[in-house]
Amino acid sequence: MRLLLTLLILLTATTIRAQIPQLLSQMIEKYPSASRRVWYYYNRSDGSQYDRIYFSALRRNINATDLSRLTDSYLSEFNRTDFSKATGTLYRSPDSTSVTIKGAEVFTFDLGPKELSAEWGRETKGSRKWTKPDFRPLTEAFALISKTHRSKNTNVSYTGFPPGVRFTFHRGQGKGLTKGVRTTLYNVSPSDYEKLRRLMLNFIGKPVPVTVFDYPEYTMVKSESTPDFYAVGYNPTTKVLNFLHATVENEICIPQNWQTLDHLH
Repeated sequence: MRLLLTLLILLTATTIRAQIPQLLSQMIEKYPSASRRVWYYYNRSDGSQYDRIYFSALRRNINATDLSRLTDSYLSEFNRTDFSKATGTLYRSPDSTSVTIKGAEVFTFDLGPKELSAEWGRETKGSRKWTKPDFRPLTEAFALISKTHRSKNTNVSYTGFPPGVRFTFHRGQGKGLTKGVRTTLYNVSPSDYEKLRRLMLNFIGKPVPVTVFDYPEYTMVKSESTPDFYAVGYNPTTKVLNFLHATVENEICIPQNWQTLDHLH
């Protein structure tokens, strides 16, 4: 009986831990206007996989059930954490809750009178047997969508680290050219954009050397074994979609306004 109870407690704790990244992913899908940042990186040298999920929104825009569910999950995680193997802080007031846990996984949760932010992250050791990323499903899907929409191709090139410029993906000093073609499609449906976005997110969790970023306005994936870089952005108001395929000569350099900026030198 004692063994059964112990197993039940362990199973419940594992379930709670697994819930948080799933809950954050669900919140991202349910509240598309909220700020988000999903990040994934696979290190081919040792098989390490790095995951991060970040979600932020105005408190008034989140319904009470979702808010309570997310809050309870972080509090439960804090209560079950073994702080001989991790560090953490907990603060509660009538209108605020703050949770921080740093161990094998990282959990941060801040619920204030006006805003909510939540993050989860982990590093795991995966397989060293990796395969090069296959971008054919992505490029084939884009080619199919392009056939039925008016398009415009623009050559782009970015390099350096000039002051005052904001970057969405940048390493070192941005040495060498990041150059390619940005294709703009008009009158594109949200479902077509979502199809391309999903194909990029499909790399997450697989032994494929890539870095993936997912933001509200765009999603991007960089190969860490070839020079290839892809990004897709979408404006739901104008129904304009931008698709960028670039090659990275040395250190990647992608400005935040890559959908409208042609050159940065």
